[in-house]
Amino acid sequence: MTLSTLSGSAPAERVVIVGAGIVGSCLAHILATHPCKDRIILIDRDVEGLPGSTGHAPGYVGQYNQIPALTTLAVRTVRKYLDIPGGFSTVGGLEIAQSDQGARSLEQRCTAAKGAGLSAEIISTHTAVEKAPFFVRSPESGDGIGALWFHNDGTANAQHIARHEQQQARSKGALLLNADVCAIESNESLHTLVLKDGSRIEAGKVVVCAGIWTRDLLGSLPVVPVAHPYAYTAAREPRSLKTPFVRYPEAHVYVRDHGTQDGIGSYAHDPIAVANSSLTSSAYGAWHTAFEPVLQDALSLLPDEIARQFEVSPESAGAERVFNGIFSVTPDGMPLVGQVGQGLFVASAVWVTHAAASAQLVADILTGQLKQEDQWLAKQLDPLRFTGKDASTLERTALGTYNDIYNKNASISH
Repeated sequence: MTLSTLSGSAPAERVVIVGAGIVGSCLAHILATHPCKDRIILIDRDVEGLPGSTGHAPGYVGQYNQIPALTTLAVRTVRKYLDIPGGFSTVGGLEIAQSDQGARSLEQRCTAAKGAGLSAEIISTHTAVEKAPFFVRSPESGDGIGALWFHNDGTANAQHIARHEQQQARSKGALLLNADVCAIESNESLHTLVLKDGSRIEAGKVVVCAGIWTRDLLGSLPVVPVAHPYAYTAAREPRSLKTPFVRYPEAHVYVRDHGTQDGIGSYAHDPIAVANSSLTSSAYGAWHTAFEPVLQDALSLLPDEIARQFEVSPESAGAERVFNGIFSVTPDGMPLVGQVGQGLFVASAVWVTHAAASAQLVADILTGQLKQEDQWLAKQLDPLRFTGKDASTLERTALGTYNDIYNKNASISH
């Protein structure tokens, strides 16, 4: 599709979604299904190529979070993913305790998760090994310290979901454009998107779903890109055992079976902000050698046979197997979803775990159909909730949430 396709479409009746990752693609499908006269346009520098964080998202979906808004978003999102063939696998999720204090924390999480209506139980480490023998070491004696088992958690194929939603949106009349948006110019009635090639698109409504590039278009929002190491094994034959994903909250480590590879990531390092000026055209960043001992420590948690299948440096394994996958954090660990100005909206810093529900929420706000029972959710995710606060303080606070991803203070799912 090209800009010439826009001829005959009244600018005021256009809704342009900037960013075709999993959030923007879900939103395009929702709005294209909506019975209105608006022309839906989904624009990205490479719509199907998924150059943003969706393209490297490992797809771990844990539904419980100590922040109720995130639990609500996750439960709704999983419900949506289950309707997409091949979108979600309910393999379950395991969290492994490494100390008595860690075991007590898991017991508290289990109680709270049940209170939130989720299916969870404390199991022995021996049982955890039976469920995930490739990722949990056999206890040296007895049943070990214990683990938390979430029955209905699982893994999402973020790339497949995004492309599925793009196809559905296109089939319902949405226009998908490959173009690079450099700026958004606004007046009282229209927004003008300035493209890299100098051309311009006018629209009555714009939704920024640009992930790590959000501040390029909405500079006042505290969306902070951060570096993050992830590693894959070499390709192998699929296993017959359906293996849950595993987290080691005390070590800030997570690991899963990707079907023909295993993958592992770690948050056990000082947060590394990525300056806007250092962002390239994809969400893959420069490798930091400081990641290598972090990954090596993570591998020490796994059975030796599996740990040996990993490399910790792209120099030895290649950049497709060991990489820095950039994603976004915010000062309170929650996404920015809602209205930022007249006809201008945002849904950014959204994890795969919360993507479909965040897209639905911003769609409801944009179309004036926000349900009364969701008013609290919209308020919690209001993108203007940090207005008036010092930008440097907000960035430091946002970076502080990085190391809190899996511990008791935030427990944010990926």
